[in-house]
Amino acid sequence: MSSLSLVIPVYNEANNVAEVGRRCADALRAGPQGESWEILFVDDGSRDETTMRVAQLAAGDARFRLISLARN
Repeated sequence: MSSLSLVIPVYNEANNVAEVGRRCADALRAGPQGESWEILFVDDGSRDETTMRVAQLAAGDARFRLISLARN
């Protein structure tokens, strides 16, 4: 069994993270059966609601994760 981590850098992307997360998750689900995966958003000090939106994704699916950098 293999695993895959998709790393997505974000900065002030509150309006886009849900759609990007959905599309990436759909693509990863369509991959080989039995392959585990995660989507890791790295927030580079956003000043909008990006962190909150990614946290909402993570609350709904543990395969979504967030690393929030203190500053850009």
